[in-house]
Amino acid sequence: MERLDGVDSRKWVGVCAAFALVVAAFACHTPPVQRVRLHVEPADAQVFVDGAPLAAGTAWVELRSDRPHVVLSKRDGYRPAQTVLETRSVDGRPRLAPAEIRVRLEPLVPKESGFRIEGED
Repeated sequence: MERLDGVDSRKWVGVCAAFALVVAAFACHTPPVQRVRLHVEPADAQVFVDGAPLAAGTAWVELRSDRPHVVLSKRDGYRPAQTVLETRSVDGRPRLAPAEIRVRLEPLVPKESGFRIEGED
């Protein structure tokens, strides 16, 4: 077998093949993804995932399940709500919890408080 720079060419082929496999493994690796259902009231509330806005009326969002995420829902005249999706291992695979987000934003001022304030005449 021919020698290159003092090394058997078969070793070069083996080293190159191993390197190619490592590069291919990293290039083909896709992070785990999970669909999370969103149900936010009022329906016209703004929803942000990790600071990025979602399109109005989005019902599902696909998120990496190998890291936590923060979901913020807000609308003028309502208290904002924040939900943290945490990563948990289920059967050795990362999963987000909760898998469904249900948020009902609370008005800043109740519509009917049952109290009436009267002034002096």
